[in-house]
Amino acid sequence: MFRLAKPLENRMITYAQLCEQNDRYQAMRHDNAQMLRTAINCFTIALEEDLGLTDKSYKKEFNQDQQVPYVDVLNIDDHKSCPWYQLKTEFEQNAPVIEFELALTLEKAPNVYPKTTLISPMRAIYINENSIQLEFTAHRDKPQFIISIKEKDAYSHAINAYKQLILEMFKF
Repeated sequence: MFRLAKPLENRMITYAQLCEQNDRYQAMRHDNAQMLRTAINCFTIALEEDLGLTDKSYKKEFNQDQQVPYVDVLNIDDHKSCPWYQLKTEFEQNAPVIEFELALTLEKAPNVYPKTTLISPMRAIYINENSIQLEFTAHRDKPQFIISIKEKDAYSHAINAYKQLILEMFKF
């Protein structure tokens, strides 16, 4: 049921006006979701650069030719690699929200198997055209970071926290 905060003026609103408003609204939702997807891609690129893994991949299994990136984005539903531009978007109070998994593969040496792939469930939330929130959802404290995406080194705090979480996982 719709409730109006204040009564509208007694003027005629046409069907065409409703359609135009819907078009603008849907375009805004699409643009905001695309911005959030792009920010997730920038985060993974920044992580690859930070770890020295840019454009590096490995053979998933010793006798296979298929190359897999050391840093990858996975679909939260099926846990398979997913291009950043195809990540599924939900909307909470008109704000795009994307749940995904970040995969990071660790190794003893390039030709040593098996490798260890860490899967970190994450959540990205659109705040505004300049900011997003990243959350590490599987960690008990659920660390959250507000990221000003247009700043230099925008993702450095989240990346450092991610690396710290990994180190904590491997404590004796």
